Amino acid sequence: MLVNFFNTRVGFIMLLIVFLTISCFAQQSTISGQFTETKAGMFYTFTRVVQLHDTPLTSVYAPFDLYNTRFGQITLKGETFDVITGLKDGKDIILVDGNRNKNFSDDEIYAQTLSGMNVNTYIVKLIFSDGSGYYIALWRIEDKLYYCGITRREGILYVGEKSYKAAIAETDSDGWYTKDAILLMVDLNGNGKFDGPEFFRKYLKIGEEYFTIESVTKNGEAIVLEKSSTSVLVPFIGETFPDISFKELSGKTVNLVEKAREWKVIYFNFLTASEVSKINMWLDAFSEFLKMGVRSYVLLVAPSSCNCTSCEECSLDLESLAKKYKDITIVPISREKLDEITIRLRLLYPETLMVISPDNVLVYRTSAGVVTEGVIWKHTITMPTVGQISNLIEALAKN
Repeated sequence: MLVNFFNTRVGFIMLLIVFLTISCFAQQSTISGQFTETKAGMFYTFTRVVQLHDTPLTSVYAPFDLYNTRFGQITLKGETFDVITGLKDGKDIILVDGNRNKNFSDDEIYAQTLSGMNVNTYIVKLIFSDGSGYYIALWRIEDKLYYCGITRREGILYVGEKSYKAAIAETDSDGWYTKDAILLMVDLNGNGKFDGPEFFRKYLKIGEEYFTIESVTKNGEAIVLEKSSTSVLVPFIGETFPDISFKELSGKTVNLVEKAREWKVIYFNFLTASEVSKINMWLDAFSEFLKMGVRSYVLLVAPSSCNCTSCEECSLDLESLAKKYKDITIVPISREKLDEITIRLRLLYPETLMVISPDNVLVYRTSAGVVTEGVIWKHTITMPTVGQISNLIEALAKN
């Protein structure tokens, strides 16, 4: 009897331990990442201008074989680095004292041709006083010198018992990492690289769960994300579209998925002079889609100002478009709300198109990829033609 009591008690304790362990995992509300390795390689981030002067700002000396010299400084994380530009053998030269030892001959710097432009981009490694490194890209156009950060920190993102290769980059080009100005990369498919759908800002989706960036250390070494109770991001193809609402021109709230049992198209673009003909082309196509029972929502970033003499005839006037295309829901997007909407809908610039099924499942979105070879990364965006989408819509509506 004593043995049975002992076994029963041990069994109860073991069961309690298992229950508590399961509960801890089930109630895990945060995930974290550690980034220990600094690497060169990133998209162009926020571009800053270097003010150039005819005389040095500190006690630095230009090489004797450099002429038409000008001097400037770059400040990141509160530390200043001297820059010299000039001509050597008839070619533009940029020198940076990346290790701040007043010697311009021992720094990690090299040039490469900027794609699509006859301009050299200089890749420079800056060394801070704490020994950490930071890579920037510099380029000169006419008499202006520009730079931006192209640094990422690689490490691991821990999600319960799983871990993912991950990286983080700050997008302000100031050297500091803040939760509102970072790009998070997570190798979700485990192929060893970061693909198009694996880049996130502010929000992250892993499996069926959504997370919001809660905090990041200023040096970018660690990040904490908190589980979100709602769907905050446009999903991958084949997944349910989240509950996202906007206000149309009349002020009425419009939910992008409220019209269940209908096919829906969402189109995004900037209402500018260069895009207006393309927008009208799509609006004409969406009018035809209505005949097949397909509802269209057009999200347009409105111009900040209008210089026309008659807004009723202005091609950049949202109200004029709304009157012309009465059966299409046109949603104005303000510049103030653009960043948040871009993040949540994972919009591609300048335009994005998505198709949602009657069951509110995302079945198509503008194809996007990334090229991560080299230190300057690039986006690749493939926008479909009106004919391609028309054929797709017709086939989907029939089925």
